[in-house]
Amino acid sequence: MQGSQLSVPKSQTLELVGGHLTLAKSAILKAGEVKIQANKVTMKNQATIDADANQVGGTAGTIKITVTDQLVMTDLTQISSNTIAANCAGGRIDIVAHSLHMSGNRSEPSGAIISATTRGTLMPGGEITITTDDLQMADDATINTGGLPLTDSSGPSGSGGQIRIQTHS
Repeated sequence: MQGSQLSVPKSQTLELVGGHLTLAKSAILKAGEVKIQANKVTMKNQATIDADANQVGGTAGTIKITVTDQLVMTDLTQISSNTIAANCAGGRIDIVAHSLHMSGNRSEPSGAIISATTRGTLMPGGEITITTDDLQMADDATINTGGLPLTDSSGPSGSGGQIRIQTHS
């Protein structure tokens, strides 16, 4: 998928249950753009939406999610536009939703994640912009644009990207 758009009718709900909507690198190693427009989006059971670049020289894509009601992320669900071992910055994630609820399972670390990170490069993390009337984060939910080393203990790591959260309340 490159430049594809998923639209859900206003009275319907898009629900990702253990599913994986992914936008992987193309032949030119550049992930495209994921656009989701819906009234309500529910992600659970490790559902993932990603536009990651996982090869040297790859470029993470852009994810744009517009939800007129509620975006709910639980139990290790993830929205990501990360770059791994590539000489480019993390991708971009734009979320506009009336409410965004992110949570995990209280019995183990399993929070929902929104990330635009880099790993194993000196390039900065990507950008995340969230516009919502109601943001709720609980039980290890994370929003991250950090630069990380390729392994847990060594390798280059870039600076974090920008996170912008705008609320109307």
